[in-house]
Formats: sequence, structure tokens, C-alpha cells
Amino acid sequence: MSSEWDEILKDEFGDYASEEHEDRWLGVTKDLERGDPVEGVVLAHSTFGVWVDIGLGFPALIEIIHIVNMTPEKYRKDDYYPPGSKIEAMIRSCTTRGHQIRLEQIAND
Repeated sequence: MSSEWDEILKDEFGDYASEEHEDRWLGVTKDLERGDPVEGVVLAHSTFGVWVDIGLGFPALIEIIHIVNMTPEKYRKDDYYPPGSKIEAMIRSCTTRGHQIRLEQIAND
């Protein structure tokens, strides 16, 4: 059974995790380096983070532990970066399995 966020990602990116997208994945990620700044739009929440579209054709994930100023209260209330929110982050890693880009949020001072 698919989760709501999984359906949102499939609607936005298609079957992004399939092997048929491997060449495109390699092309997108070959120039990405840890620490590269990116901007994107929050697409969906999951229990472990927020999924973001950074314009590369693959989903990007900011895990809860990498969201600046996250508190247990905000997490429990689901009171952080609603879908449609713009967010600044940096590349943390690229996960070949599942073709996912991992992000870390950048604090805005």
C-alpha cells in the first residue's frame, strides 16, 4: 500500500526510482557535490522528513534531523514547511538506490 507522499512523488516525478532512469540519474548527479546550495518547493511530508522538488527531475529529501529549528512540538503538530513552501538547502548526498537526493537545510539568519 502506498503512502500519500509516495503518490505525490509518483505524480510529480513518475517512476523515478526505476532502472530505466539510471542514465538520466547519472547525468543529473555527476555534477552535484556535498554542500552545493539548492532551492526548492516542499511537495509532501513524511514521518521522517519533507520531500522537495529542486528542479532536477528526482525527489530530494530533508530528513527531520536536518531541518533547522525543528522541535518535538512542531514535529508532533506537523507545523513546519507545508507543501508549497520554498526552502533553501544544500546537497548532503545522492542515494543511488531509489534515485534520491538527500539535503540538509540551510539556516537563514
